[in-house]
Amino acid sequence: MEFSLADAVDGLLCSDPGLFAALQEHIQLPEQITLDRLAELATSAASSLTVARHCRPILVDLLARATRAAGLRPFDLARHESHCAALSKLLAVAPQTLEEVVRFFQQPPRRSPFERLLLDRHHNATAELRAALQTTLRFLVAAEQALAVLWDWTVLVPLLKTDDAEIKWVTCRILAIYLSASDQTLQRMVQRYVGDAHARLELGAVDELAQIEREKQSIVAHEKSKLEEQQLSPDYRAVGGVLVSVQRFAGLQQHQLEQPQQQQ
Repeated sequence: MEFSLADAVDGLLCSDPGLFAALQEHIQLPEQITLDRLAELATSAASSLTVARHCRPILVDLLARATRAAGLRPFDLARHESHCAALSKLLAVAPQTLEEVVRFFQQPPRRSPFERLLLDRHHNATAELRAALQTTLRFLVAAEQALAVLWDWTVLVPLLKTDDAEIKWVTCRILAIYLSASDQTLQRMVQRYVGDAHARLELGAVDELAQIEREKQSIVAHEKSKLEEQQLSPDYRAVGGVLVSVQRFAGLQQHQLEQPQQQQ
């Protein structure tokens, strides 16, 4: 069964009618323009999981398009945070997106998901800051080894002195993962900085984990589809129905060429 962009768009509109306004003007346009619009939706916190559910075969390609587009436009903090939140959700349910997540954050000027802390030195306890920290935590839980080396984590330490229990609780968890602290050390940190308020916050974390597992099953449940090369951006090739980055594809080809020589 070939991947059908039209069917994917129909599925999106049926599952989330609110996306109709975002897609209606693109439905009759060339396929590449529609794919670019889907890439925008895939990296919007509000619609990322819906897009992943219906466009799983081309998800990493959509992220590659979005990364390239982000590098061409002026920096906007709200858009950057929404992009980061979307990537953190996608990485939690679709590990194959890790390569594109790393590529996004390595793109100059290499901004972090907690960029707000660098722009607001007063560390005001806002809903936006809480969301940025939750995004950061989600990234570390999903891929600590690949992502922890990208950013300076010392800017988070002052947050332990704020009056906001949720900010301190999330910060404790982030720093514990980054420092490879034991569960006992994490509990001592939480007790010291957060106190009894941590019980309510931990219930929310359990609910999020359950939601992630449900979303994983929902994405996997969609049938695998064959891909057509003309649907892809220049960053990816379809190899046996699987998307492979052009860089990795070149490496595979070189490896195949070297094998006969080694055998001789």
